Amino acid sequence: MTAEYPTQEATTENRVADTNLYWRVSGWILAIVALVGIVAQLIGNGTIIPAFLVVTWTHNVIHVVLAAIALGMGYGGASISAQKNTAIVIGIGYLALGVAGLVSNDLWGLGTLINLHLEIGEDLFHILLGGWGLYAGATGAH
Repeated sequence: MTAEYPTQEATTENRVADTNLYWRVSGWILAIVALVGIVAQLIGNGTIIPAFLVVTWTHNVIHVVLAAIALGMGYGGASISAQKNTAIVIGIGYLALGVAGLVSNDLWGLGTLINLHLEIGEDLFHILLGGWGLYAGATGAH
């Protein structure tokens, strides 16, 4: 008699808690935001929605890297454990960044040093993505 283990194709009843879904959706969203940000930088000043979503080259590079990580986790055959643990870590990071951005949009001067400022749209996006990642990582199956 063999034990059955979840495979990459396994899903959970609660789709919000599905770490594989979290990684795939967040990866594509980040990739789209990165692409739009790069185009906005090339044709203008990075303003996508004034005072709501403004990106810099620093922002775009971070989005490309995070999109690659997320898509790799979602499509690259990462173990359930790796998906969950990484979702928790990234989720905490996003939540912290979102809250910090609400308090100080230039991250207490650090944003000025690295050319990264956070507008309300980005803060809300970070909080949403962070909350989802933390929830999926802590409670979800795959």
